Amino acid sequence: MSPVRVALQTLGCRVNQADTIALADALRSRSATLVDSSEIADIYVLNTCTVTHAADADARKIARRMKRLNPSAQVVVTGCYAQVAPDALTALPEIDLVVGNDGKHGLADQLLGLHPTQQGDAHGATTHGAATQEAPGAATDVAPRGRRGRSWPARVRPASSRITALPETHTRPFLKVQDGCDYTCAFCIIPKARGVSRSFSVDDVARQAARYAELGAVELVLTGIHLGHWGRDLIPRVPFHVMLAQLADRLAREGQVRRIRLGSVEPNEVTPELIALVVEHPLLVEHLHVPLQSGDDDVLKRMRRLYSTDQYARVLTDLRAALPTAALGADVLVGHPGEDAASFKRTLALLDDLDWTYLHVFPFSARKGTPSAAMPDHVSNAAKGERVQTLVRRSEVRRHLFHRRAVGREQEWLVMKPAGDGFNALSRTYIPARINSDTRLRTGDLVRASAHDAGPGHMQVQL
Repeated sequence: MSPVRVALQTLGCRVNQADTIALADALRSRSATLVDSSEIADIYVLNTCTVTHAADADARKIARRMKRLNPSAQVVVTGCYAQVAPDALTALPEIDLVVGNDGKHGLADQLLGLHPTQQGDAHGATTHGAATQEAPGAATDVAPRGRRGRSWPARVRPASSRITALPETHTRPFLKVQDGCDYTCAFCIIPKARGVSRSFSVDDVARQAARYAELGAVELVLTGIHLGHWGRDLIPRVPFHVMLAQLADRLAREGQVRRIRLGSVEPNEVTPELIALVVEHPLLVEHLHVPLQSGDDDVLKRMRRLYSTDQYARVLTDLRAALPTAALGADVLVGHPGEDAASFKRTLALLDDLDWTYLHVFPFSARKGTPSAAMPDHVSNAAKGERVQTLVRRSEVRRHLFHRRAVGREQEWLVMKPAGDGFNALSRTYIPARINSDTRLRTGDLVRASAHDAGPGHMQVQL
């Protein structure tokens, strides 16, 4: 019998992408054949996001497309949308199996059980957990029901499957160190979708990092739903900057991984100790992403964020003083209930006063079951669209100016995929570039060079 052909597709955040990497490895270890999601497969797996209504709509559209590609295939939906709305997905005729995040650790065995002997039993099923194979980032211990009434893994355990291949990100894979969130932001559905905060130990992360390095990874992107809580649920409790220092020191001693990049860190968790570590440790790159969400204090209170605009401004100012050439990014959520024109104007004024590099801008999307969805004074879609465009234009200008300031400054570039006559590359400060060189380069090389031109999308580097 020929191997089962499985196609995987991921929507949403880096944590979801890391989960898909784990699933792909578990499937390879069981002799499944992985194919592109545009190809004919026996089983299609869609790992979903549910941050916005648009993400939900995308998931439904893709599931229908998968079924059209091969009507006899099994279409399986997992991830955050599957966690928070399993009944809605189960009702769709194109979907054969719905598996929430709390069942992902056994998904590889469930998938292979669908083909060919159990195809007739799968349609419309919903499952949460109760399987045997752990995947990276999963656990088998289950804690008492958490704050939101769900059962979630108490600790993330070491993976029993061995990483066999780098993901498509090749030289800079996403490495999940934490999952879940203990915060109660009014607009956010993710705690319901991901559960309480759970951490890998440094030993577990270092083992996976070493395996990625053996396969050719040069830079690791540490990711989590709430990265700054990495270590807080361990016994004894360990602060984030201590966990990070332990990992960076260990990887530096081993000498395989050359760069560590952080995902998003909440402003109230950007401590002087963390800033000093990023400044001093050679593996940590000069790039931090610090969510703002709103530059208006009243809106921040409505959002249940744990900082004020003054506190955020101090964090950005301290970061820029310590890291004058670093890339500093921020998230901004526009159109939250209660954000009137004056509130948005205050957000613009705060951003204009701070030295950031780029923005990730999102329009508010009311998620059923969140406090924000039930608040009065919702903002029209037209106003949200205009505000998004205003911030996107500002971000484009800031990013271009940041690139222009880097012209002529020698930097370290990570050589990535071939592109045209050269290679795509990425600096420590998150600047994309195209390297043209007569020198023989390979994916994964680190080179030092000066960029000579700041184009609209990337810089030009000539060796």
